[in-house]
Amino acid sequence: MFRGNAAVIILPLLLMGFIFYGGYHYLNTSGQLTNEELDTVVSFVVEADSHGSKHTITGYWDWKEMPVDGMLGHDYIGVKFVEEEQDSFDPQLISGSALQLLHGEQVIFETEGTLVLDGIIFEFPNEVQEHIGYGNKGSFEIELDSKLYSGNEVSISYLHTWEEHEGFSFDHARLSKENVDIEHWIIERFTTIPTQ
Repeated sequence: MFRGNAAVIILPLLLMGFIFYGGYHYLNTSGQLTNEELDTVVSFVVEADSHGSKHTITGYWDWKEMPVDGMLGHDYIGVKFVEEEQDSFDPQLISGSALQLLHGEQVIFETEGTLVLDGIIFEFPNEVQEHIGYGNKGSFEIELDSKLYSGNEVSISYLHTWEEHEGFSFDHARLSKENVDIEHWIIERFTTIPTQ
């Protein structure tokens, strides 16, 4: 019964098997990033704005892709206002600071920064809770109230870790100069506070 039509039945089955195997292989090998490679796809944008003596430094990050090895640990953003040769930063010049983690457009976590000698540091979780990623998308804003820092270059460091740890204590806000003894990467951006 099938002798004359064997090719008509076997060729489509072989083609379907080949397509299934190719699709399965493609899905398992493409687009998978580890935490170590994640810095190549992270969008991290910072800017500064001034209105008279009031300055605002803002930043936004989005991972674009989730790492296959999961989310674990804490992440940090350091905003450094003064150079090493200048006097230490006057914390009373900060009139407000906030960092928010986002899920879509919804705020799921908020924190204020911790003041250090030359700026401010934000610490936030890097984890998944009830199928919601914390740390992969967020924004921060800092408000300064002084003409003293007009024209200054501001360094913004984003430190990502993927090991469980107790949390770090930093003295300086430029995290690229800090000694971190676990797996991590750092993205650094610079912006200049406009002069009016």
